[in-house]
Amino acid sequence: MKHLSLILFSLLMACGSANSQSSQPVPGGAENFPRRPVTLIVSAGGLVDTLARIIQPALSERWKQPVIVEARPGASGTIGSEFVARSAPDGHTLLLNSAAAFAIVPAIYKNLRFDPANDFVGVSKLGSVGFVMLASTTVNANNMTEFQALVSAAPGKFNYASPGAGTSHHFGMELLKQRMDLKLQHIPYKSIPAALTDLIAGQTQVMLLSITSAIPYVESGKVKVLAVTGPNRITNAPAVATFREQGLAYMDAVDSWFGVVAPSNTPRAIVEKLNRDIRDVMELPKVHEQLVKLGMVPETSSAAEFDALVKSDLVRWSKLATDMKLQAE
Repeated sequence: MKHLSLILFSLLMACGSANSQSSQPVPGGAENFPRRPVTLIVSAGGLVDTLARIIQPALSERWKQPVIVEARPGASGTIGSEFVARSAPDGHTLLLNSAAAFAIVPAIYKNLRFDPANDFVGVSKLGSVGFVMLASTTVNANNMTEFQALVSAAPGKFNYASPGAGTSHHFGMELLKQRMDLKLQHIPYKSIPAALTDLIAGQTQVMLLSITSAIPYVESGKVKVLAVTGPNRITNAPAVATFREQGLAYMDAVDSWFGVVAPSNTPRAIVEKLNRDIRDVMELPKVHEQLVKLGMVPETSSAAEFDALVKSDLVRWSKLATDMKLQAE
């Protein structure tokens, strides 16, 4: 009898031990994430900041924790990136950034205090905004072939504007210069309005601009459009062919994407939970509608897909910077 009691006692202890082990948190702590407020760092104003504030309340509601949007601008977006790279890898500090600040700027700033390829892990892409090739009304061309002929006939005479070195506008134009052999001089400005003012006045001849920013000027007739990135023409200028239709398919990949990354070494379980939650929030009708009104194409991805996009863009734009001898101005 005593022997039987010992056996029963041993079985009960084993069951208790198994139950105790099964109740332990899974590696990465994703089952109770987040445990405190989440900080979403934005390193620029404009659409990046607006996007963060659109998804902020929905994420707070989903996580039952405050989501704090914190702006850390400066140094072409690198200050915010450096802050997140050095943050604890627990998912409570994230970076919402754009293609320019995260994948282009590192190509021309060589002394960064973080490694853009290895100090972060992708969480999800959020969407993108396409570009149009704008021209001053003084330019006697209505498509890319005609513009190329003008530049070839007078090399060095034509300029292009951008809102600064290291922007998507700048690198997209440099890609065109390289592939079409265009002899264009870069005139960097400190803002989009300043660049547009001189384009409208004919002081510069062309520039790449996001569809969202360009539409009012196109509709007013102050500028004209030579081409559009992406697969579709725009309703505001339906007669204007896309770059692809004009034989320049490589421009399809020139856009301004937006997405969320976390510090490297963030547990995979937490990254995957962040990805699921952010994708669910992006599919909410109220979020989707606001983004479309801003001219954005909402588009999420898996964590691995976004990580691959960031790293491939880092390689692509770094190669262009080397080939074209681009540097911070």
